[in-house]
Amino acid sequence: MASLNIMRVLFLSSSNPFPVQGIGGYCGGGWISSLIKLVDNVDGIDVGVAYATDVHEHERNVDGIELLPVFVKPLSGWQKIKLYYGGYRHINNDDYTNGALMAIESFKPDVIH
Repeated sequence: MASLNIMRVLFLSSSNPFPVQGIGGYCGGGWISSLIKLVDNVDGIDVGVAYATDVHEHERNVDGIELLPVFVKPLSGWQKIKLYYGGYRHINNDDYTNGALMAIESFKPDVIH
């Protein structure tokens, strides 16, 4: 009997693609969460999602999908104003970049989307 090779696919996202449904309306998701669920239903594929969040969360597995939160310190009101009027070219993405690299190292994907 041949062994089944498992491919590991890691999605990088700017927000949690599986938000908690709020009261009275749409709370995100969309095509990204649909794609992740579709890929997760394919035999032989393990799926992980690294996403930015301003809340400290732990890695967890939800319905077979490995969620890898990447903490990004929230901006203060002054920083948001400075960013808005100063241009987005001044964004420092070091927190997200370092966190995403740690998620990649932890999950060990074959494919990153």
